[in-house]
Amino acid sequence: MSPRARQLPRAELEQILYLVSHSWGDTIIAVGQACGDKPDDMHVVARYTDYRVMVFDLKKIAGRWKITDSGEGSPTLSTVWYAC
Repeated sequence: MSPRARQLPRAELEQILYLVSHSWGDTIIAVGQACGDKPDDMHVVARYTDYRVMVFDLKKIAGRWKITDSGEGSPTLSTVWYAC
């Protein structure tokens, strides 16, 4: 988990994990933000295959986290999504 994700209230972090785990059946690897992201943006990286990951983009809208996009990514490059 990124430093910014660790600062989220527990209820918000649980909401993020719930949304992604119910949208994707595999292991969640990381939750976090890229360094230039706004506070209401978050990313979740989940296992897809041994060589690919799924990246979920979330946005806090009206006080609730929503998945706004998702797509396949590289495990190496996906570390940018939870760097800060």
